[in-house]
Amino acid sequence: MTTDILPQYIKYDKPNSLAKRLKSGGCELCGVKTDEIHMHHVRRLKDLTGKDELEQKMMQMRRKSIALCPDCYTRTIQ
Repeated sequence: MTTDILPQYIKYDKPNSLAKRLKSGGCELCGVKTDEIHMHHVRRLKDLTGKDELEQKMMQMRRKSIALCPDCYTRTIQ
């Protein structure tokens, strides 16, 4: 009689990058450390045109989201 040996499954313990970016407490655009972080999102990377500093940074990072301080966030909304 033979026994089937099941593979050992490895639990994924590595935190995702979004959680790490939020815990860092820093604005990814200007570098200011703050407790209040706002996230700016776009639907698709190909929608970015690179017309301003924020979009250029998101294209460089290849991310659809960016962590911003309140000042940078209000500048992006306007």
